[in-house]
Amino acid sequence: MSDDLKVAYGNYLIPKEILQLIQLERNLTKENLSIDMIGFRPVTEPSPYSITPPDLILFAESGGGGIHFGFLTDFHKTTDLMKMRFTY
Repeated sequence: MSDDLKVAYGNYLIPKEILQLIQLERNLTKENLSIDMIGFRPVTEPSPYSITPPDLILFAESGGGGIHFGFLTDFHKTTDLMKMRFTY
């Protein structure tokens, strides 16, 4: 795991699902494949866009159009990333 990823998550535990996603990408890469084939790219070295909310912990991107996925921490008021309430 990269130091950049550890810094991005700060005091939060990195969810096991995110680590599994990164491992899946590594395993696929060994087979000359990638999750990116479906427009979903796990992020191991976060580099947010200028419009990215400052309290977003980035975990994936689509590779186009500035679309990215992450956890909004409500400026660290969220105590556990996996117990966050999701809204659509």
